[in-house]
Amino acid sequence: MKERHFWWAIAFIGLSWIANSIYAQSKQLKEPIFLDHYIETSANHDIITFYYLANKNDQRHLNYFLINHLNAYLEDEFIYSQEQPYNMQSFRHHVLRSKTIHLNSMDLAYHSPDKDFSFTNLSAIFSDGTSVDASIGDVTIHSNDPFFSSDSLRMHSSSSSNSGESSYQFEAIEPITINEISYSFYERFKDDLLITSNLAGSPSSIPVDEMDFPIHLEKGQQFTIKITPYQNASIVHPVMFPISVSGFSQQGEAFVTSAWYVNQPYLTQQDVNAIIRKKARRDSD
Repeated sequence: MKERHFWWAIAFIGLSWIANSIYAQSKQLKEPIFLDHYIETSANHDIITFYYLANKNDQRHLNYFLINHLNAYLEDEFIYSQEQPYNMQSFRHHVLRSKTIHLNSMDLAYHSPDKDFSFTNLSAIFSDGTSVDASIGDVTIHSNDPFFSSDSLRMHSSSSSNSGESSYQFEAIEPITINEISYSFYERFKDDLLITSNLAGSPSSIPVDEMDFPIHLEKGQQFTIKITPYQNASIVHPVMFPISVSGFSQQGEAFVTSAWYVNQPYLTQQDVNAIIRKKARRDSD
């Protein structure tokens, strides 16, 4: 009788192991999944970081990217072990990894000297020779630097908090007229981010899309741009874009200067589930 119980227990353990193995295998990604990126930058900023999800047991290194037929090579990783990829975060079945490219490796000054370089897809080439064609979101790299062109309006200070808020204070170096405050991805993030502005001494801030332009500032007068995520916002994407302030000096010289919104992903298991559900059309949990 005891022997029979023993073999029943062995059989149960074996079946449980098989069931768990089948379940874990069903959660494996067929290929790495790249997050959606919302980035506007310039070639002068030199680097962009891309984030992707991979299986925990995937030991392949990402060697380089192919973007619009141009090779994009990676930043050196000498601070990490070359024996296995570096995991930024670890989840039940998957890990979050990142790779940073040098924009100068793409030689955009030669291949795209006078126009913006935009892309929504790329190919990632891994150390075993395999490649992944991935939807990447929306990325634009400007050939010049359209985010700063004059000292008429100078950034005085900036601050940020763990809650995702950031604040930028500007000071007019001479009398100026602000004609516009604008930013990319307005439609994408208008329900996630509240971007406001106020003049020094003003009792309240106004959303920038409700401001009455033009706005006149005297020399030495300050104003602030504040970026606040809404309480129910869930921004899991890698995001980087400028909030550009543009106008004219008293002498009629055009100027532009910028505040920046930057978000680096820090995911929960629920975020991973949602990303995989959207990108791979199935659950990861």
